[in-house]
Amino acid sequence: MTDSKERTKRLVFLVIATVIACFFCYWIARPFTQPILTAAILAILFHPLFVRLRQITGNRNWAAFLSLIVLFVVLAGMITLLVFAIEREVVTSYRWFKDNTAARDGWTTAFGAWVDTAAGWIGIKTGISPDVIRNAALARLDQASTAIIKQTGNVLTSIGTITVFIVLTFFTLFFFLRDGRQLVNRTTRLLPLDDDQIEQIIEETQTSIRANVVGVAAVGSVQGLLLGIGFAVLSVPSPLLWALVTCACSVIPFFGAALVWVPGALYLALTGSWVKGLILAGWGAGVVSLSDNIVRPWVISERLRLSPGILFFALLGGVEMFGPLGIFLGPVIVSATLSLAKMLLNEWRRRPVP
Repeated sequence: MTDSKERTKRLVFLVIATVIACFFCYWIARPFTQPILTAAILAILFHPLFVRLRQITGNRNWAAFLSLIVLFVVLAGMITLLVFAIEREVVTSYRWFKDNTAARDGWTTAFGAWVDTAAGWIGIKTGISPDVIRNAALARLDQASTAIIKQTGNVLTSIGTITVFIVLTFFTLFFFLRDGRQLVNRTTRLLPLDDDQIEQIIEETQTSIRANVVGVAAVGSVQGLLLGIGFAVLSVPSPLLWALVTCACSVIPFFGAALVWVPGALYLALTGSWVKGLILAGWGAGVVSLSDNIVRPWVISERLRLSPGILFFALLGGVEMFGPLGIFLGPVIVSATLSLAKMLLNEWRRRPVP
């Protein structure tokens, strides 16, 4: 009896001490949550490559290091191609802008002429004086210019933060690849679950993350293609550039492609092409932006066997809670929850009869 009481005391003490220690560990790791979660997602995506390289090299350290090299080369190649494409399109856009504003004595005069055209149309429709509209538009232009200058300074300041984020992500990814399986095995030993149940949770988590990566790529490709076609048909300068920008903006929660087609529609309106501006606004709102609600659930739900309605709220809730990473974590959490609920139901059904 005494031994039983002593053992109970030790267990209670260890449980309390472990909970307190985990709490402090959480606060230690909290500033690095984003790079750790990003590294975990990348580790799941690149684990098959790591396994293949480990079979070739016979060494976990070399396999993890080579996996990082492959990831770095892929990212550097994609960024380089994107920069070259953007550079070419920016040069083309600058030449177009210069040619179209030179005939109007510079860009400020050209912008004033565009505002006058828009103000005249709005004045006819609303009865507001065109001078009032023009002065308001120019005041907003000054505010926007000041805001852009400030944001440029913020971007330059954040370069150091981004560099630290990348370094921490790659550093963490190396150990996740090298020791990830051992870490998972040690963690799962603490769970009172069968091996097949644990494997099911791991498999569904991996499937969810990979499905979301495919979903993000699919949405970016579809929205970039659709908006690029719209820009080309409506004669908006540099459609390839804006298609690439749309692909990048598609991952931004709540706004996405609207960050591209809204300014495009305003540009057409300011240059006097009101009909084209309305067409682009309708195309962007009714087709490009809505394609996210069709493509992403279709791609992900097919792989996760989740209802599109559940997936929709999982994405929104994940983004609200975790930011951009919630695109991946939201469906993972919901999928894991449903899997645990099924296991609980199965255990309940086969419980011993008293």
